Parts: sequence; structure tokens; C-alpha cells
Amino acid sequence: MFRRFSALFAGMITAMVVMLMVEGLSLKLYPPPEGFDPKDPEQIKAFMATLPASAYWWIIAGQALGTLIGSIGACFLARQELMRVCGTIGSVMVVLAVFNLTRLSHPAWFGVANIGTILAAAWLAYRIVRNRNFDAPPMRPSA
Repeated sequence: MFRRFSALFAGMITAMVVMLMVEGLSLKLYPPPEGFDPKDPEQIKAFMATLPASAYWWIIAGQALGTLIGSIGACFLARQELMRVCGTIGSVMVVLAVFNLTRLSHPAWFGVANIGTILAAAWLAYRIVRNRNFDAPPMRPSA
């Protein structure tokens, strides 16, 4: 029980770090205007209205990549109930994405693409780790 909880916690931290790194890259490619106040909702809304579609794809990629890497890492730590681990990380990321969608104005296509890629990333993570034998001894290089 503690192992799975710890694995989920580590997986979520990993997912968030990866997501923030990719979204940070997006901010480097599409920087906000000079004097931008991220605490002002009107400035955020005006800035987001000027962003091209490619900026939103960076956000989608960050959340999907974070979900994929976080889920795989959590599975390697949990070593059991892999579908539940991937599903939990994917579900939490979807909840966070929905929260983001309700707080900020995004193009209509963004929500569908964002949630779809998060769920696909969680499924792909499960497909990657499902046949992994976690009880097998580590491979040693042959002499």
C-alpha cells in the first residue's frame, strides 16, 4: 500500500516537472509582452488571445509527455497494479487539465485535444510496461 502511494506521488511529481519544463520551453518560444503581470486575469486573457495554435500544441505535448513519463516511472516503482497506477496518474492529470480549462479561456479544440492526448499517454504508458516482468533479476552483461 505504501509502495503504491509513494509510486503515485513520485509519478505525479515527475509528470508535473516534465509538464512544466515543456511549458517553460513554450514560454521561451512565445514570450509574454513586456510588463506582463501573470496575476492579472485580463492580461492573461489578452495574451492568450494572441498566441498561435502552435503554442497550444506545446502545452498539449507537455501534459501528454508528463503523463507518459510520470506513469511509466510510477509503474516501475509500484511494480504491481500497473493499469490502476497509469489510470490514476492519467485521471489526476485530466482533472488538472479540466481545472485549467475552466479558469482560462482556450480555443474550443484545445480541450478535446488536451484531454484526449492525456488519456492516450496514460494508455500508452500502460502498454509499454504491461509485459514487463518486475520480478526478474536484472540483466548482467555477458563477459
